[in-house]
Amino acid sequence: MLGALQKLSLRRVVQSQMIRGGKVIPWLIENLSEPDNLSEYLLEYAAALLMNLCLRTTGRCSLLNETENLLRVLTDLLSHENQNFKTYLNGTLYSVLKMDKFKEKARAMGLKGLLDSYMKREQPDSEHYTVYRIIIFSLFFKYTYIATRLYQKRN
Repeated sequence: MLGALQKLSLRRVVQSQMIRGGKVIPWLIENLSEPDNLSEYLLEYAAALLMNLCLRTTGRCSLLNETENLLRVLTDLLSHENQNFKTYLNGTLYSVLKMDKFKEKARAMGLKGLLDSYMKREQPDSEHYTVYRIIIFSLFFKYTYIATRLYQKRN
């Protein structure tokens, strides 16, 4: 069922209903907070669904009361081995950091230092290394687009 929800979440109308219903995103965060209880398949689809919903402004806004909890869950999961799963986590982080409240909390939680430590484990030409750099830049710039462009100009 989770796989079907994730596939359906690619449709804007369905995304809107999932977000407005107010139950899907909290359910995803709750389940992702206990990754040992989920199979690799469920982890990946839960993270992909969360990312799809967070791509929408309304999805991010629905999380404003869960800022610290969401960031804690995402950062705890970044050490996971599954590369596809990490791609969805990074996409969610990038999306929520478009909002100042998430940026402030992420800086206070030490997200930059955590991402710096993960970057040391990655090859400098890897996709995750690049995404971690962009996420770090986005912590300190108002617009993530500008952060991305600045990073690309420096490299």
